[in-house]
Amino acid sequence: MALAVRLERYWHERGYPAARFWAEPIEERFGKIGTSEIYRIKSNLLNGLPPR
Repeated sequence: MALAVRLERYWHERGYPAARFWAEPIEERFGKIGTSEIYRIKSNLLNGLPPR
């Protein structure tokens, strides 16, 4: 979640207030990782840029 907040702040400071980032848990389980939860960061970026 800290990474999502950091990315959102980055884009907001550069004039893109519509940029949104959030963390979602990955549902798949990986045997080598064990019981740790894994998350991915999702966003509303399109072609590398947030909507205006």
